Amino acid sequence: MAWVPASRWAAVASEDCLQGAPDFVVEVASPSNSAEELAEKRRICMRNGCREFWAVYPRIEVIDVTTAAGTSSYGAGDTIPLSVFPGRSIAVDAVFGDRAC
Repeated sequence: MAWVPASRWAAVASEDCLQGAPDFVVEVASPSNSAEELAEKRRICMRNGCREFWAVYPRIEVIDVTTAAGTSSYGAGDTIPLSVFPGRSIAVDAVFGDRAC
């Protein structure tokens, strides 16, 4: 998943493509991608203008959030401040929801 502000999207000519990385990127780890692949995606995005990159690990219910200030890990009971949406946050528990079967 990725997000760019409407103002940035509107500045893209209809025959052109968005330049650089989206402002906010979420990558979900799966058995088909390695930790190295996620790290490489994070590196590429952050070097190309991404403001916030999430690596989501559903199996262990952890989210690593990278911003210009560094990377922080969040788990059950934590709340993630959303730097791309100032003043807003989301609970990790809300991301993973009720997973009881």
